Amino acid sequence: MRRMLMLFCAVLMSATLFAQPPTPNPDVPDPQWMRRERINERIEAMRIWKLTEALSLDADRAVVFFPRYKVYLATMDSLEMKRMDILQAISVGVEADSSMDYKAKVSEIQRTSRAILDQQEAFLKQNSDVLSEKEQAAFIMFEHRFHQRLRDIVRDLRRDHAPPATPPPPFPEKDHRRRR
Repeated sequence: MRRMLMLFCAVLMSATLFAQPPTPNPDVPDPQWMRRERINERIEAMRIWKLTEALSLDADRAVVFFPRYKVYLATMDSLEMKRMDILQAISVGVEADSSMDYKAKVSEIQRTSRAILDQQEAFLKQNSDVLSEKEQAAFIMFEHRFHQRLRDIVRDLRRDHAPPATPPPPFPEKDHRRRR
């Protein structure tokens, strides 16, 4: 009986050891990061597919256009990240009521916004040999709609997967005891 009890305790303790979450291994990629990468790859593949359709690109023009587009996207992503970092710093400064140089931060935001617009204009000029004026206008509309749809999808996902709101507190119960 005593052996059986010892065996049961050993099995119980080993089960609790295995129930602990694994320690993160720096050599193994994070599954959530990998999932995000797969989602980003799918988004980019869909973007290229839809853009090819929207601009009616044939193979010869696509070979010239898409390498330029890839460089453009990388540049725009870095500018947007810079812009978001500045906005985050301003937000933290405002919430903490810090003595940050707000004038410099606003100027930095304006410069970054101008750089984004300049990059868009330069990209359209660079591709004037591949895209007609009508296709350039279609490109601008595509980019606008694509980003809008992406924001809508993210908003809907966040709304659908948001934790449920806490229910309101129950009304105080009335005393239903009978008086005698």
